[in-house]
Amino acid sequence: MCIRDSRHADNGITGIPIGDASYSMSAQINPDSNKDSGIVGWGNNGTAGEWNNFQTSNGGGSLANQWWGADITKWFESAGATKPGDIGGLSHVAVTYDQATNTRNVYAQGILLGTDNPSKTGIRKDHGLRIGRNHGNSTGQAFKGTMEDVAIFNHALSASEVATIAGGDFSQYIIPEPSSLALAFLAIAGLFAARRSQRS
Repeated sequence: MCIRDSRHADNGITGIPIGDASYSMSAQINPDSNKDSGIVGWGNNGTAGEWNNFQTSNGGGSLANQWWGADITKWFESAGATKPGDIGGLSHVAVTYDQATNTRNVYAQGILLGTDNPSKTGIRKDHGLRIGRNHGNSTGQAFKGTMEDVAIFNHALSASEVATIAGGDFSQYIIPEPSSLALAFLAIAGLFAARRSQRS
């Protein structure tokens, strides 16, 4: 999708990792310019540990995952990655958190930018899901540019999984549509069931 303003989905969102549960956030981004821009986030803005925000930071020179009080910020170029705004096309970014080991990893273009062991576990809330903006700024630090394949996972992706997704392969996470043969079988089974109920 091409974003010229922030997109905001709120309320009625279920299945988002909350509390201190493991999670991953992933997206392909191509910002119009290097600036602080929200990618995806949710939770209770302004209360320590109750939100979870993923964004570019430091004028687009780094990636940050913010818990409002226990944040990780890692620079692209220090790890050999390129700022997304300088690539001229889509660039994969991701953050993972493993609750069992209390470890966060930040990636760009499949490269590990850095890791930390946050000192504060959160009670992150499940409301206020935002794509293309964040909670922590009055203007929402709106993302402008192109963003694709935004995904939230309920587990910490491994480095190899991040690399696979960075390469554009989501196949292991997509539920295939039923085949035409399976649909035909279901239709026949439904027909028999309907006839059986008419006879009884």
